[in-house]
Amino acid sequence: MIRKTGTDEYAGDSGIEDLLHLLDWELSNLLFNGLIGVSANPNLAYPILSEDQMYGETDAFLVTREKINSVVDHVHKIDKHLFYRQISFEPEQTPGKPELAMKEICPDCIILPVFGSRGVLWQEITSGLSSRGRLVFPQILNENMTLAITRTLGEFRWEMERTVRGRKWKDSSPPSLTSEYYLYLENYRKSPALTPDAKKGIDQQLLKYRKNLKDMFASDYSYWILFESSGKLRLNRVARDILNRYVPFSPQLRTELQKHPILKESMDSFEAKKRRLVSGIKKRYNPYFQAGNVPVEVLETIRFFEEM
Repeated sequence: MIRKTGTDEYAGDSGIEDLLHLLDWELSNLLFNGLIGVSANPNLAYPILSEDQMYGETDAFLVTREKINSVVDHVHKIDKHLFYRQISFEPEQTPGKPELAMKEICPDCIILPVFGSRGVLWQEITSGLSSRGRLVFPQILNENMTLAITRTLGEFRWEMERTVRGRKWKDSSPPSLTSEYYLYLENYRKSPALTPDAKKGIDQQLLKYRKNLKDMFASDYSYWILFESSGKLRLNRVARDILNRYVPFSPQLRTELQKHPILKESMDSFEAKKRRLVSGIKKRYNPYFQAGNVPVEVLETIRFFEEM
């Protein structure tokens, strides 16, 4: 639960007491509210493990670091930019002139010694935009592990985008994942692109998730990653188009899925968008190349868009 910092001693004793109080508060808060979070029904949240909570072999329910890493690696191969976010940095080449770049920052995964039925996004960031987030999972998970972890990563995707966009997360100028998904759910009844059955499905989804956008998106994200990535259609046309543009599959997967008649149009559209993005980003950073001194962050950002 505590990541090593590389040092075993504090520089001084002045802040130790405050840090210990903070640690005590963090652990108490996490153990209590984390237990509530990983329980589908807060009334059933129980901090003591019991054989009555499990059916079958214990190993099937046990959450381990290896199991989490296995699922995350699988999702990451499909959604290669899952952990990337836009940050601001100040290049040594141009002091005093902040620049924007894409940076990959993986969250910490915390396993609580409790029984639960889901994973939860605890924090998408812990301080600034360059800080790690925290995902929380129960030690014993009474749910399909692949689905539960993928849904939690979907929550991370959604909240990270909201945090980066700030108060403008609903604004459609410029369009973003959160703004387009919000408008889709606000206007789906009037959408000519959706069939009556698709609209009925959204009605049921809104009822199931109590109109919670984060949970709605996490559900669609899990379908996108676990089913649509292999050509098994589960989403309606509008939701699929939004995810295709903002949560693109890896290039290899897109090449395979372009053979699918229903997916070909949206895949082709994304490829055209990608070419425009790569061209625009190279023009933006062209002065660094002309000067012959390109920041590492710039090279990583260009690679981010080229590998979309």
